[in-house]
Amino acid sequence: MHFDVILNIPSYYYNQNLLLKFIISKDNTFAFRSTCSSVAKTNSPKINMLDSSHYTCNVDTTTNIMTVNLKPSGLLIQQSFRFLVGMRNPAIIAQGVDVLVYGIQ
Repeated sequence: MHFDVILNIPSYYYNQNLLLKFIISKDNTFAFRSTCSSVAKTNSPKINMLDSSHYTCNVDTTTNIMTVNLKPSGLLIQQSFRFLVGMRNPAIIAQGVDVLVYGIQ
């Protein structure tokens, strides 16, 4: 299973990295399990894949947090992003689970 997230970042002027943290709201449910990367969205509205020189993406499987670090150069190129990461399903279907996104500049 994969977690596919599309972000639209307002076109503010960024001169620092924008750090995004994705946290699953309930323990012992879904888990991030692999590396994450920027991918293109080819149907409407289209989103270009962001070159890896403009961001870093890390998955901490211990804390179950995915961190995307968008560099100012990437934020100048586009304001919409699509990231893909592998997920592990829980043994029992979990309801009411959210992915919380925190943005830190």
